Amino acid sequence: MNKRNFLFLSLYDIDWSRTRAFSRFGFGQIFFNVRGRDPEGIVNPGEEYNLLKKEIMKKLNEIINPETGLPFKNAVFCKEDIYKGPYVDDAPDIIFSPLGEHCLPTDNFMTKSLFTTSSLISGIHRREGIFLAIGSPFTRRIKLKKTSIMDIAPTLLYALGCEIPEDMDGRVLKEIFPPQFLADNLLKYSAPEKIDEGKSRHSLSEEEEKDLKSRLKALGYLS
Repeated sequence: MNKRNFLFLSLYDIDWSRTRAFSRFGFGQIFFNVRGRDPEGIVNPGEEYNLLKKEIMKKLNEIINPETGLPFKNAVFCKEDIYKGPYVDDAPDIIFSPLGEHCLPTDNFMTKSLFTTSSLISGIHRREGIFLAIGSPFTRRIKLKKTSIMDIAPTLLYALGCEIPEDMDGRVLKEIFPPQFLADNLLKYSAPEKIDEGKSRHSLSEEEEKDLKSRLKALGYLS
């Protein structure tokens, strides 16, 4: 079946026999087309993979801001710098994030420009976020000096009285809880979930798939 969309370019329009690297979105998630991992992979694991990684990371760090003529303040990582665990291979091979700049990646395939301008918005997401906690049990008035998005999940589990998996990333933000709450509610941990390596990572039951589609439709991603 021909899945090409004649109105928009998509992954079905790519010549995979000539594609070494690609991005599914315009937000710095770069995947390599690896032989043996991807359906039509052409990049050999090992030396060829590592050379390509060095080449792309070097070029990303050399990108010039067309408005100022100065280099972007870029954050460029390979996936091993950020992720760990049994599913690292599913992560983007390179993660690219411009820092301290207002920029929009272009989706215009008719130009060689990396960025575009818009009268509607002046940039995309920033690396820094906002964390607010209000109401019971958050009765202390405190300003956090530094935290991570990975701290949110274990903190919420603790606030709800749930066990925290021992292998969960992040920490409980104890400083936002009153001393009495900490004394009355000890941290509880559970053993890490056992991973069945023989089971497909991406398989969903019929009921799970139906629920997922329903949620995506409600959010407007599916018609």
